[in-house]
Amino acid sequence: FNAPAWLMRHIGDPKIVSGQQNPIRESLPPENAAQKIKAFARQLGADLVGVSRMKKEYAYSHRGRMKYTQEPWGSPIEVKHKFAISMGFREDVDLIRTAPRSGELLESGLVYLRSATAAVVLARYIRHIGYAARAHHFRNYQILPVPLAIEAGLGELARCGFLLTRECGNCLRLATVTTDLPMVCDEPVDIGAQDFCRRCKICADACPSG
Repeated sequence: FNAPAWLMRHIGDPKIVSGQQNPIRESLPPENAAQKIKAFARQLGADLVGVSRMKKEYAYSHRGRMKYTQEPWGSPIEVKHKFAISMGFREDVDLIRTAPRSGELLESGLVYLRSATAAVVLARYIRHIGYAARAHHFRNYQILPVPLAIEAGLGELARCGFLLTRECGNCLRLATVTTDLPMVCDEPVDIGAQDFCRRCKICADACPSG
């Protein structure tokens, strides 16, 4: 576990999540760019991937976490990129159900690591082809991944506040890459989650506060 532990400490470094793009820009039609980025994201291990417009209301205004970002608390955040690539990484539901035992902790940590690594590599690839890009993952978020994933068509917002997907339920972790690479965007989906959550209420019944 030494290598993953080192990565988890340093993967939020600003020099790793972001950087200068190649001055030589590859010309890609937006539809081709979206197809290429999605294929690469899946190659990096993403089970779900979608593209949306980056909205200002889905970005944080100020820095709130300092431990891994090496940036001062309260420093302003400005995400200028126009597009967001949302990636979902499936978790093993049988291991997650072992919580609070070690199986859940191990699975959660490893999926977080895979998602962060994929985001960093994807952002670096986009910079390599000449476009600005930044990785946003559990060690260094500047954006809200759930609403962006909803905009990108990965799933719907569930009553529990999580992203609910057709493929993974809510047993997944998210990572995001924001970029200026022009891409054709996906559309939000309706999988019936809102209606289901209004009728189900199992989470409310299990919660002491209702």
